[in-house]
Amino acid sequence: MRKFVATPAILGNHLQTAQELRPLLQDAVAIAGLDQLWQSLLPVQLRDLSHVGRPQDGLLTIIASSGVVAARLRQMLPALERELASRGIALRLKVRVSIYPGEPPPAERPARSMPDTAFQALAHLESALDPDDPLARSVARLLKRRR
Repeated sequence: MRKFVATPAILGNHLQTAQELRPLLQDAVAIAGLDQLWQSLLPVQLRDLSHVGRPQDGLLTIIASSGVVAARLRQMLPALERELASRGIALRLKVRVSIYPGEPPPAERPARSMPDTAFQALAHLESALDPDDPLARSVARLLKRRR
């Protein structure tokens, strides 16, 4: 059995020919154009780190790739809104953080274990140090987590 692969050309052709899907294509084209304009307004360092969502009720949601990017964009919102308005696009902007679909989730860090020889060496070091020494307190905390 052959596997069907939907390429952008096939999907685009289907969206153009199916009458009931034509509004979806028009929305997609409008959003793509708006995203292209959005990218052109941003400093080079921030391009491709955020994208526009679908405008609704005069509000355009900007989807940022991280909290750091979102914070920087929030600082720039007034100037970006003015720039969009000067180009005839009167929308309020809202920034939200989202992980893009295609990005793998962060890998879970494996639990670290301490070899017995290291544990014994640290226990020996702890007993040799003055209990009021900051190093002794740090070693004690490390050993406490292992116990």
